[in-house]
Amino acid sequence: MKRFTCKAFFAMLAIFFALSVFGTESIVAQTAEVVSTRVISEAQWDDFRVAGEGFIAVKKDGKWGFIDSAGKVVADPAWDDVGNSYGGFARVSNLDPEDPKYATLAHINSSGETVITWRNKQAVFLTESLRYANYKDGFLMEGFRGDRADDVGFFLCDVENGEFLGVTTLKSYVHIGDGLISATNITSIEREDGTYDYETFDYYCDYSGKVVLEGPYESAHAFVNGVAPVMVNGKWGFIDKSGEFIIEPVYDSYVINDTYNKAVFVEGVACVSKDNKYGLINLEGEVVSEFEWDAMTPFVNGYSVAGTSENNSFVPKVFISLEGETVEINPDLDGVGYFSPDGFAVVSVEGKYGYINNKGDIAIQPEYDDCNDFVDGVALVNKDGVYSLIDTDGNPVSDETWKWERTRFDNTANLSMYGFMSGGKWGLIQIARGEIEGAGSSEEEIAVISDGVYTIQFVSSKMFIDVKPNAAQDKQVFLASKGEKFTITRLDDGTYRIAAENGQVLDVAFGSTELGANIILWDDTSSDNQRWYIVSTGEDTYKFINKATGGVLDVLGNKKTRNTRIQQWDDNGSGAQEFELIPVR
Repeated sequence: MKRFTCKAFFAMLAIFFALSVFGTESIVAQTAEVVSTRVISEAQWDDFRVAGEGFIAVKKDGKWGFIDSAGKVVADPAWDDVGNSYGGFARVSNLDPEDPKYATLAHINSSGETVITWRNKQAVFLTESLRYANYKDGFLMEGFRGDRADDVGFFLCDVENGEFLGVTTLKSYVHIGDGLISATNITSIEREDGTYDYETFDYYCDYSGKVVLEGPYESAHAFVNGVAPVMVNGKWGFIDKSGEFIIEPVYDSYVINDTYNKAVFVEGVACVSKDNKYGLINLEGEVVSEFEWDAMTPFVNGYSVAGTSENNSFVPKVFISLEGETVEINPDLDGVGYFSPDGFAVVSVEGKYGYINNKGDIAIQPEYDDCNDFVDGVALVNKDGVYSLIDTDGNPVSDETWKWERTRFDNTANLSMYGFMSGGKWGLIQIARGEIEGAGSSEEEIAVISDGVYTIQFVSSKMFIDVKPNAAQDKQVFLASKGEKFTITRLDDGTYRIAAENGQVLDVAFGSTELGANIILWDDTSSDNQRWYIVSTGEDTYKFINKATGGVLDVLGNKKTRNTRIQQWDDNGSGAQEFELIPVR
C-alpha cells in the first residue's frame, strides 16, 4: 500500500456541518428513486463550519458570523473568531488591533444579540479553546489569565441574565463534564534569577470550585457517561464519579472520540495504548482487540482505522469494529476513508475515487474525481467536472447535476448537508432521500397515545430500543433485536412518562443540552429531562422530543445494527429519529 500522511488521511474524512430544511423533489424514472434538494445559501462565503444547535458559522472578508438552517443571517460577520453554540449562546472575539495580547470577548444569543462583553489579556489562551465554550446548566465557566502561569482563574456567570457570580477558587481547568470540572492547581516557585518554576496537580470540583475528588492526579480529563481518564505514576486509568478506579492506571495513552460527545468509551469500548501499541478494551478492562498497532483513529460509525507508522507516515491496515472484528484494507488502495452508516467507505486509486463495502471488497469502481459518503443509500459524486447523485450500485438517483468546483460534507447530524464552492465562494445545499422535513415545523402534531405498555421500534431497521447497564450504574439505551417493555403514560401538560419494567424512566443524562448526550434509564425524579413530547411523523410513526432540552431521540449515525447507541440530537427530520409504538398484548 502506498503511504499517506495522517494529515492527508484526515483530509479525506473532512467533517464540516449538517442541518435541516424543506426541499424539492427530483425523480429518475428508471429507478423511481426520490431525492430532495434545496439550496440554503447561495455561494457567497469565504469559509464555513457547523456551529451546533441549528447554526452555521460563516466567514466573509476575514470576519465570522452566523446563519441559521434557512440561510438567514443571525449575526453579521464581524468577529475574528467564533465558537460553537451551546445552550443557546456562542462565544465570539476580536483581537485588540493596538495590543494583540488583549481581546474583546462577548457572548451572543440565538438572535445574534450581545449579552456579555469584556476585555481580557492573553487572547490566544482563550481563543484556542473558543470553540469549546463551557455552558452547563445555564451557567458559563470563563477564564482569565495574567502574566504568570499561576495567575489564572475562572469565574461563574449566569449567562441568561448576564450576571457575573464571582471568581472561583480554581487556578485552572481542563474540561467540564457530567457536572464536574477537572481542574489544575498551580503553585509558583520563584528562582534566584527572578524567573518562576511551577508545580501542578489535577483534581475535580463542582461549579462553585468545591473540591469533590482530591486526587491528586498528574492529569485528569472530563467525565463522560460517568467515566473519566486520570494519570497516576505516568499511566492512565479510568475512574467513576466516586473516584474509584474501574480500570487501573496501566495505559500509556487513549483516544478521544469527537463524534461520540468526546467520550473515550464508545458503547463500552475504548482505544488505548500499552507498551507503545494500540488495542481495544472494554469497561471491565478486558481486551477486545489485541495491542498490535502503532496508531488507531477515533471511532466513526462504529469503526476505528488501525495501522502502522512507517517513515513518519500512517499506513492504515485494517478497520476494527466495536466488537473487535477486523476488515483488512487492500494494500493496492492509495487512501481510504471511514465507513458511512450505510457500510461503505470512500477509497482512492491513482487519483480516482470509488467505494468499498464493509467486507473490504470494491463495491463501486474508482472512476470519480470526487466522492462523498453514502447516507440513506445516496452519495454525491463528481465525474468529469459534473456532480451528480448515485445509489450503492453506482446508478443515478436524480436527474439533477451541478458544476461546482468543490464540495465539503458532514453527516454528524444524520443529514446530507453539503457545502459547494462556485466562483471561489462557498454555498450550502441539503440533499436527502425522500422529503426533507424542517426542524420545529409549525405543522408538527403532538400525538395522543393511549396509556399502556409498548415496545419502541426503530422504523429504519425494525430493531427495538433496549437497555443494559453501564459503568455509571445507570442503564444505557441501545438498539436490540428484542425490546424493553415501556409503560407510557400521558401527563397533564401533554408530555409522556416512559418507564421501563424496573420503574426507571427514559432520561437525557444529566439533563444535558449537548448534541450526542446519552439517553439512559434513571430513577423518576419528575424532572423535565424525563418527560417527552411524542410527535406524529406519519401514519403510526413518531419522534420523541425532550421537554427540558428540546433534543430528539436519535439512533447514532442512523445505523441499523444491534448495540447502536441512542442519543439526543437536533430535530432534523431524518430516519434516525423515526419510531413505531408496538402495543404489548
